[in-house]
Amino acid sequence: MMIHLKWRKLYKLDTPKLLQLLERLKKKMKKEVEDIYNRLVEYDLPVEGVFAPYFLTLFLYSTPIQVAEKIIDCFLHEGENFLLDMTVKMLRMKRSKIMKFVDDDFSAFHLQNYLSKQMVEE
Repeated sequence: MMIHLKWRKLYKLDTPKLLQLLERLKKKMKKEVEDIYNRLVEYDLPVEGVFAPYFLTLFLYSTPIQVAEKIIDCFLHEGENFLLDMTVKMLRMKRSKIMKFVDDDFSAFHLQNYLSKQMVEE
């Protein structure tokens, strides 16, 4: 599986697979959740910095074991598109909360913290 899908490249020094996935995520976000993508740009939060940990850990670092098992099952069955789709679906589900972050000195920090950890835990 790791060889066939070239997922080993995710963990190589220059992380070519990770960069490829994050570029695909950016395009998907621009198309499907443009308002959220624009909010990240507005707060100078690069997609790479916010979402790289999700892909490096397959979303498993902060999920309960029951959810982690389902993520692995879906990933093995559907491949990396599942991870991209799941990310965008989570963003859609949390759109109203994400868009409530206001532009002040701490908003970027709080938004990044929310997107990189709390959103998955919810």
